[in-house]
This record gives sequence, C-alpha cells and structure tokens, in this order.
Amino acid sequence: MWVKVRDLPKSVRAALKDPEIRFGKPDILLHVQEAMDPSTRSYYDSKRGYMAACRMDDSGTYEITFGEYGGGDVGFYSRTDHLQGQLFDIPLGVAIVKGFVGYGRPSAEVYLHPSSMNPRVLASARAVVA
Repeated sequence: MWVKVRDLPKSVRAALKDPEIRFGKPDILLHVQEAMDPSTRSYYDSKRGYMAACRMDDSGTYEITFGEYGGGDVGFYSRTDHLQGQLFDIPLGVAIVKGFVGYGRPSAEVYLHPSSMNPRVLASARAVVA
C-alpha cells in the first residue's frame, strides 16, 4: 500500500531525509509483512543499496547500512550480501527502509511488521488510495 511520507513516524522521515539518501517523494510504498530479505546488494549500474532500521516512535532514532555500488564490476560484497535470499523477522516497533541511491533519484520502500501498524499510517494509506 502507498502512504504519505509526512504521516510516517519521525525516525522514518529522518532516515529518508538523511544526507546520503535524500528521498523526496511525497508517497512511499509500505509492505506489511512479518519477514524480509535484509540484503543491500545492488545489481543496477551506478546504484548503491541501503537498509535503515528506524524506531517506530518520534525519537528520530535510525541506523543505516549501505551495500556496494552495482554495475560492470560487481566483485565487491557488502556486509549483508551473505544474507541475500534469507528471510529475517521484522522486529516489533521497528520500521525497515530499503532502497537504492546513486545515479538518478533515490528509491525507498518501508517494511513493517503487522503488529506494529500505527492507526495514523493506516489512515494515510486510505487517503492515498482514495
């Protein structure tokens, strides 16, 4: 589902505004699921994968992990490459932001455990779809 970025908790918005990410779109894709693939590998030319773990509160607390740049020589591996294809549980109270930065506009998607859904975020999703 698509939600408005302004309706996300402060920590998620802070991660999206991080100087190394600079995600500027008004809406973002939200995946509500119990597990996800945490790898940050990029297979796109001049793109670099990242993953940010954000607290689901207004503390502004987040931590970002970056992968390596993709392209012609993809011989370098990031800290999360060995996790590719494995699913890990999304912790309660934590939102995971994954995407790519580099050439062109940055991309981002939010992953959230179903038990961590905030009513304000659900209302935002209905407003974007309507």
